[in-house]
Amino acid sequence: MNSMIKVPDYLLSQQHFYNVQADDATYVEYVQFHQQIRKSIEITKHTLMVTIQGEKIIHTDYGDYKLSPSTAVFLCRGAYVTSELLAEDHKIYQAMLFFLDDTFLKNFIADSNLLPLIDVSQEKTDGLHNSPIVFPVEVSLFLKSGIESLFPHFTHQSAYCKYLVKLKLYEVLLSLLESSSKMSIFSLFVSIVEQETLDLKSFMEIHFTEAYSLPQFASATCRSLTSFKRDFAALFHNTPKRWITQKRLERAFLLLSRTNKPVTEVCYEVGFTNLSHFITLFKQKYLITPKQLQQQGNSAHHLQTVVLGNVNSV
Repeated sequence: MNSMIKVPDYLLSQQHFYNVQADDATYVEYVQFHQQIRKSIEITKHTLMVTIQGEKIIHTDYGDYKLSPSTAVFLCRGAYVTSELLAEDHKIYQAMLFFLDDTFLKNFIADSNLLPLIDVSQEKTDGLHNSPIVFPVEVSLFLKSGIESLFPHFTHQSAYCKYLVKLKLYEVLLSLLESSSKMSIFSLFVSIVEQETLDLKSFMEIHFTEAYSLPQFASATCRSLTSFKRDFAALFHNTPKRWITQKRLERAFLLLSRTNKPVTEVCYEVGFTNLSHFITLFKQKYLITPKQLQQQGNSAHHLQTVVLGNVNSV
C-alpha cells in the first residue's frame, strides 16, 4: 500500500538533495536516478517544478502532466498528486523545485507594488478565483535565466546568500507574470491578498476527504453554519455538499485508476462512510463501477493527459 509523502518536508529531510532556504522560501535540486513505484504526494507549500533533464509524469485531480526538459508546472498548496519516472534505468530525472510560503508571496506582492494591479484584476477579471490549483507554466528565457543563476548558491553560500536568493526568487516570480501563465499566478495572488477566503479554500482543498459534517467543516474554519455556506457559495459557486461529493469522487477515480488499493479502502480514504452509497454515486458520475474501473488497469483512458510543450532546455 502506498504511503502519503508530504512535500517539501520529505525532500528537506533527505541529506542527498541540495537545498537553499531564504526566510519563507526554499528551493531544492531534485535528482532521481532510478524508476520507482508511484508515490502519493501531498503538496503543503506552493510549488514551482521545473524539469532540467529526464521525463516524469504526475497525475493530479486536474489531469496528467508529462514533464520533460524545460517544462514546468505550478502546484498550489493543497494539491494531491501521484508521480512516476518515465526514463529508462540508465537515465536520471533532475528538476528544480521552488517552495513558497504565503508569507513570502505576501512580501513579494507588497515589495513589487502589485496590490493596485491585483485590485484591478479583482474588479475586471471574471472567474479569477476559479483557476485550477495545478497548471502548466511557460519556461520563458527570463525564467530559464533566473533558474540558472540559482545553481551556484547550492555549493557557494556566502554571508549574503539569503538576500541574494530572495532577489533571485523575486526575479523568477516576476518572470511568471510576463508569461502565458500570468492569469493563474494572479489568481493565486488575489487569493493570498484575500486571506480569509484563502483560508477557506486552502482548508477545503486539503480536508475534503475528512468525514466531517457541514457543521464540523464550519466550526473548523471558524464560521457559523450560515456564514460557512454563504462564503462557500461565493468562493466555489456550488453548495458544500455537491462540491465535497464531486471532489471525493474525483479523488477516488484517481486512486482506483493509479493504485492497487481495494475499493473499500478507497471509499473510506476519500471520505465516504457508506460503501454502497459510494458505488452508486461513482457509477452515476462515471457510468462504470469502481471495481470495473480497477479491472481496466492503468490504462485509465478517462483521464486526459496534458503534454507540456518543450522550450529551450534549461
